[in-house]
Amino acid sequence: MTTTSDSEFGKEIVSLVQRRFPSAGIALCRQLGDSITIRREKLIDKRRNWSARTDHTKVSLPDPRGPSLERLDEPPEKAPTTLMSNTSTDQQDSLDYPPLPTIAPGKTHVRCRLCCMKLKMEGSEEENTNHWRRHIDEDVKPYGCLFPECSKSLRYFVHRHESESHMLSAHYKDWLRNVHASTWFCDLGHSPPVKFKTELLWKEHILDSRWHTKGERRLTKLQLDDLSSRKQLNAPRGQFACPLCERVPDELSQTVAEGNGDPDEMNKMLVSHVASHIKSLSLMAILSVEESAKKITDTENDSLVSQGIPAKDG
Repeated sequence: MTTTSDSEFGKEIVSLVQRRFPSAGIALCRQLGDSITIRREKLIDKRRNWSARTDHTKVSLPDPRGPSLERLDEPPEKAPTTLMSNTSTDQQDSLDYPPLPTIAPGKTHVRCRLCCMKLKMEGSEEENTNHWRRHIDEDVKPYGCLFPECSKSLRYFVHRHESESHMLSAHYKDWLRNVHASTWFCDLGHSPPVKFKTELLWKEHILDSRWHTKGERRLTKLQLDDLSSRKQLNAPRGQFACPLCERVPDELSQTVAEGNGDPDEMNKMLVSHVASHIKSLSLMAILSVEESAKKITDTENDSLVSQGIPAKDG
């Protein structure tokens, strides 16, 4: 169920994406913002479902994902006020992972604060941190397809290579130049035609009485959609340009200017650059999940108190 706070989060996250990538198209920013919101809702639902299950049973069943992950029937530990820890990638994106929970002396397991799973930690600090982050990636599925039709079907991936394979098999090799590269134009009474970055802006223009006659304003939805398909153009961006930055990344700019690079290697660098953007944005889904989980518990406690039942301790 979507609450007012969820809607507010959705609006705020789209604005944040737009501020972070001011050159990116409005439709792409909205799509990325929506994907962050959906991931966040899934994480909150996981915790809500776990809370409901542990209210009805004290028996912990084996988890099908293997011996290193088990469900717990005790409440998750309190999380620190700041859930995020920042690391930087070569692409200057901030990857905000929750910090690895403290491993108590003599213990070999920690609990994930996002999905309430128990993870075995018996390696070095570096090995445990990497294991923790791989688990977070499994929860969040940080890679996604940038094409709207796939985004609507919630095509998310745990690993980057899965996303890259999808882009090549479901779309085409030159997808980076063409994704979210459509423009709409109106040549009804305009010379030269007026161009629009999104279909929504084009439709608003077509239906605006200041620009067009009552004939256009009386178009049915079907007629308007048909006209839209005929007034749409694909305008591929420049080669090796990032669809979020809408320019050649700094790490490629000199090679592109000199024109002496290996195109395949340059394309790999660009794909890595874009993937880093997408993962960094996706991990923003973790923002406020702890606060939302606390609200779930508070709501449950309020309901119990209203029935004269002692509230659960956090």
